[in-house]
Amino acid sequence: IRANGTLSYVQSDGQVFGVTAAHVITDYLKVEKEPGCVLQLGNAALLADIIDMDERLDIATLRLSAATLASVGKEIMPVALSRPNDIPQEGRGIM
Repeated sequence: IRANGTLSYVQSDGQVFGVTAAHVITDYLKVEKEPGCVLQLGNAALLADIIDMDERLDIATLRLSAATLASVGKEIMPVALSRPNDIPQEGRGIM
């Protein structure tokens, strides 16, 4: 293990996304071509399918598959807004 980081899972419209710190992905991209270097979730190797990254905010989003989460025993817990018409507002919780 060269380095590690955390990853949160989000599901929207049937797609699964990972959210992590941009520096985790940036550090991985610097060494990804080295022999034996693997980006992994648990014991499952991942492709770095990066959707977007913002180094100033230190956030990155990755595209994941439900099969990848299942292979490491993870599942998405559904969260619903209290009312269907609620619109998230800055400084106000949504759960």
